[in-house]
Order: sequence, then C-alpha cells, then structure tokens
Amino acid sequence: MSIKDIKQYMDWHEKDDATLQKKRDLFYERLEVVKEMMKDIEKTLAIIKYKCWYYDTALAIGSEESLKKSVAGGITGGNTGISESLLWLILKLN
Repeated sequence: MSIKDIKQYMDWHEKDDATLQKKRDLFYERLEVVKEMMKDIEKTLAIIKYKCWYYDTALAIGSEESLKKSVAGGITGGNTGISESLLWLILKLN
C-alpha cells in the first residue's frame, strides 16, 4: 500500500463510521492487487521449481546435453523424452 493510501486510510480512520464504506473499498481494492501479485509469484515459483528439477536431473544423469535431448524429444513428439510443458504443469500443481 502506498504512503498516500496509508495516509488516506488514517484520515478516514479518524472519522469513525462515516467512512466505513471507503475503508472497506480500499481493502477490497488492495485484496485484488495482492491476488494478482500472488499469481505472478506462483508463476515464478513454478519456473524456479522446474529449473531446480532440471539441474538436479542433469546432475543425476551426469550431462545437461543428454537432458536437453530428452526434453526436446518430449516436446517434438519423440518416443523418449520428457515434455517440458507437462513437467511445468506438474511442478506448478505441486
């Protein structure tokens, strides 16, 4: 919340019940802003989880190049490989 919004809230707070609707509206507006911020953070978290999986897997198999081929095979419809989109979705849901 901006300093301006906090100051406005404090002014309204001093007026007691006369500004109940304004105070309520301010917090509902802020609620929507925070929900959007959380969506962005969840997307970022999913990407970070994928990258953690990616590098853990590359280390486990001993080669990033092999993993790239496996992921690419999944994306292009090869018989072997891991679909990057599917992995991203799985990690997002966990």
